[in-house]
Amino acid sequence: MSSDKLPQRRIFFYLTFLVVLFLVLTTRLGYLQIVRGAELKEWSEKNRIRIVSIVAPRGVIYDRHGRVLAGNRPAFTISLFHLGGAETDQAIDELVQVLGISREKIEEMIDRHKRMVGLYKPVKIKTDITPETHTAIAERRPQLPGVVIESEPVRYYPHGKLAAHVLGYVGEETPTQIVGRAGLELAFDVYQDGRGLSGINGGKQVEVDARGRRLRDLGEEPPVAGNSLVLTIDADLQRAAENAMDKVMEQLRKGIDPVYHTKIEPLEQVGRGAVVVLDVNSGQILAMVSRPAYDPNSFAVSITRKEYQELEEAGALVNWAVQAAVPPASTFKPVTAIAALEEGRTYPGERFNTYGGVYTKVPGTSPQCWYRKYGGHGVIDLQQAISYSCDIVFYELGNRLGIDLLEKYARLFGFGQPTGFRDLLEREATGIVASREAKKVFYPDDPRWYAGETLSAAIGQGLHSYSPLQMATYTAVLASGGLRYRPYLVKKIMDPNGKVIEEFKPQVLDDISDLISERTWKIVREAMKDVVQPGGTAAGVFRDFPIEVAGKTGTVEWDHPGVDDDAWFIAFAPFEEPQIAIAVYLQGGGSGSTAAAPVARKILEEYFHLNTQSRPAGTQAGKFISFPRD
Repeated sequence: MSSDKLPQRRIFFYLTFLVVLFLVLTTRLGYLQIVRGAELKEWSEKNRIRIVSIVAPRGVIYDRHGRVLAGNRPAFTISLFHLGGAETDQAIDELVQVLGISREKIEEMIDRHKRMVGLYKPVKIKTDITPETHTAIAERRPQLPGVVIESEPVRYYPHGKLAAHVLGYVGEETPTQIVGRAGLELAFDVYQDGRGLSGINGGKQVEVDARGRRLRDLGEEPPVAGNSLVLTIDADLQRAAENAMDKVMEQLRKGIDPVYHTKIEPLEQVGRGAVVVLDVNSGQILAMVSRPAYDPNSFAVSITRKEYQELEEAGALVNWAVQAAVPPASTFKPVTAIAALEEGRTYPGERFNTYGGVYTKVPGTSPQCWYRKYGGHGVIDLQQAISYSCDIVFYELGNRLGIDLLEKYARLFGFGQPTGFRDLLEREATGIVASREAKKVFYPDDPRWYAGETLSAAIGQGLHSYSPLQMATYTAVLASGGLRYRPYLVKKIMDPNGKVIEEFKPQVLDDISDLISERTWKIVREAMKDVVQPGGTAAGVFRDFPIEVAGKTGTVEWDHPGVDDDAWFIAFAPFEEPQIAIAVYLQGGGSGSTAAAPVARKILEEYFHLNTQSRPAGTQAGKFISFPRD
């Protein structure tokens, strides 16, 4: 090969390489500019412009008098623009020192945010920081690339645990969305046609530099606040009911009789219970208490897994007013009395011999009266039997009626079915009416109904089980003479400007007034008034009470060794023109007269604004008989 051709071939090779390289670069440039131009431009903008969410404040929840039960307060939140690489690592290291959060936890937040939202929006690291933390972040600003502090509304419950199970609590659904998790916060979170507590988040475009520092705001879409609720709850009555429950429970645990303030055997198992207070003439729920309770503020920012588990194990996350179902005990006796009178199994003025306190008319059984140790209640009529809560009379009436008639009248009062309550999404206990069918369901190996089981059913024991809400509704039916209203919590929904967009009215679900004679209503109601009069089982509690009250005590006796009895008390007042119906339940509270009735008295004192300076309930001035139990 000649020496002249070698340089020419090299020149040709280099020229060819340059041409090919030019074609490749031109093709690649064309691909990036033409094919992926719009996409790359969007990426570029996202690197320079970030979208920051503006959290919408949730709607306010008011009591019936316009007092705030759940609102919002401003709080500072630390967020991180994810810049990637060394700068984000540096910011995380600094946040670990300032916030005391592990690096693993922050990286977990970033990963979750990336999956759910994407990294073009800031990652929320900590909500509701202290002023000290705010200062520390400001001082370290140069070492915290991409870290921003924003103000946002945080759910706030100004009264702490007050009405916790009614209000419920909120939690984080996504890093930019807070939703209701329980109670009204859940049930009315979105509601119909978006008319719920949740608002619509806004947002703003923020221009940042390469280190994630904000340069300027480019535009903003303001958030829309959620709608507000006005409840039927009276905050003062709610507080009185809760305080009374807590005080009585504390006294029982310490071994102090709440009525006579004498030493008794400590009831260490007491701690769960409920109160429901209804407006007799509308079904409005004036107070709803569940114990144990929780502070919904704990959920508004963050709650640890351990704290949540402790609440769960204690039963604090259960609304015992709605979800519990237990035997009603002697509070059921008015139903048995009404059934016996209406079916002609007894008559006004019939006298019953209860001496001895043991019922022997059903072979194979010998149930006793709670008053047996005192020799029985003597010869008494039906009205006295209710007042004294004499089991022997009701064993006899149950034996005369049979279980089928007892079931019929129990269902007339709404037992064994939902109350119609719809304002909370938590499952409502429908309860169980003692019946042949219930026996087949719960005891399939021995489905036969025995006569002795009818005796238990007649005094509210056995298979009967009802919720405090059902018991309050039943009490309101007794008070009104037959009207059963749908119980409800929410009076109206208002938009952010205060305009009413929906209002809820009383609704009658059933009317049994014509199915029961006026004579029967009068006998039973008069007997319930006698319960709180001298000789009645709740006489000691209501001594010197200036308003005429009708009530009924109940004590659930368990056959399990070591399990304390449960306490019930139902009441309505004033007697002549009833306004308010109450059901009080304390698990492990002992007797209804000792534990549940004092709670009801405190509620009635608050409702009727009684600031009396009279003697404490149960003082012995004057002669009267006070039976110690039931």
